[in-house]
Amino acid sequence: TAGLKTSVATAISDPSKTTTAKIDVAGIDFLNDITVTVMHNEPYTLPESVVATLTTGKTTHTGVTWDNNSVDTSIIGLHQRTGTSVIDPSKTMTLSIEVIPQTVTGVSLNNYQHTMNVEETFQLTESVEPEDAYNKSVTWSSSDPAIASVSATGLVTAHSSGTADIVVTTEDGDFSASCEITVIAAVTGVSLDYTSVTSPRGSVFALTATVHPDLATNKNVTWSSNNANVATVSSNGVVTIRSYTTWWGDPRPTNGSTARITVTTEDGGYTATCEVTVGTPVSGVTLTPGNTTISVGETRSLNAAIEPPDAYNQSVTWHSDTPGVVSVNGSGQIRGESTGTAIITVTTEDGGYTAQCSVTVTIPPLQALSITGATSYWNTSWFRLTFNQPIQSASLPGASTSISSDVVTFTKTSGDFSTGTYTASVTDINGQTINVTVELSGPFWNYSWKIVSQG
Repeated sequence: TAGLKTSVATAISDPSKTTTAKIDVAGIDFLNDITVTVMHNEPYTLPESVVATLTTGKTTHTGVTWDNNSVDTSIIGLHQRTGTSVIDPSKTMTLSIEVIPQTVTGVSLNNYQHTMNVEETFQLTESVEPEDAYNKSVTWSSSDPAIASVSATGLVTAHSSGTADIVVTTEDGDFSASCEITVIAAVTGVSLDYTSVTSPRGSVFALTATVHPDLATNKNVTWSSNNANVATVSSNGVVTIRSYTTWWGDPRPTNGSTARITVTTEDGGYTATCEVTVGTPVSGVTLTPGNTTISVGETRSLNAAIEPPDAYNQSVTWHSDTPGVVSVNGSGQIRGESTGTAIITVTTEDGGYTAQCSVTVTIPPLQALSITGATSYWNTSWFRLTFNQPIQSASLPGASTSISSDVVTFTKTSGDFSTGTYTASVTDINGQTINVTVELSGPFWNYSWKIVSQG
């Protein structure tokens, strides 16, 4: 125990000799409290000894035991432990452990430059430093979203050609890193303003190439001719049809000679061609007759006149905007199919010139076309009429009727028809009604039927 202590020492050689010593024993006055700071998830071991202040005012280390020997540093905040002196259990102290989050020191990206095609996507991945940083939240932004946008997870989408910076920024510390995105629009094809041209010897004309899509980055093209003896082409698409005989003997091109002009894209190698034919080009077309009317089932020929008459390519195509009303074949022959109006268009192969006419289709008047019948001297019991329209109904006093499309057979209900005239009433499927008067004449050995009148 603490306090002033007396100790007596006796000599071994002479026990009568002794000495007395007074010893002042110092005790523990108190244990010093401790406060420490520990990073989040950083291992921490409780100390085996702590500083004790003695009753003399001096300090020393003394062993302690703890009420809880572990600290969970995954939990941010204040953790407290109580230490008890091994020498003097009445003496205790408090160890305060402040667990604080690991702060961010920087951020990096998996890519700092990247080239993309329009409509492509690319995933950027950030790495927040240090790896055990507590708050790894980041935000993403684009310097030009119209060129390249970025999602909240770093997915970049290319929209149009150009350059944009994609930036990632840490929530803790405001550190940032960026990736330069270059967007290119790949070529998907090429087309020409003309796919075929007919032009005379010595003529010069320009072809225009359109590279697709319109926002393609590389629109460079090259031009070529497969027959320079007929036509050549310049680097900017100007075509010249040769008009002379070369000094080395190549003859001047004749009418009908051809050359294929090809344009090729530098990006992707896409091509388009124009067939060039030597000859007088078409300058127009006219159509005769003009607007006309025909009947259902009637056919008529239209005539297309190419201008000028000596144009090399006289080929044309025909088209009806309503084939169910008026059909047209490759020779310009039209046919009325049903009532109504249709527009017939003729188009020249060379130049695409057109001419049109309006064709109206009407129903023709109902008409009996022919008659046959029984004419033997022992049988004149029936006759048959053929019409220009399918028949819906027919009647004749004293006779029965049989209808098969446009043919009506009249049969005497009793006995035979006598010589004389008979008038039948007939209605077609369009509602037109006419009266047809027929006559049976002749001596019994030479009977005959004829149509007398109708209307």
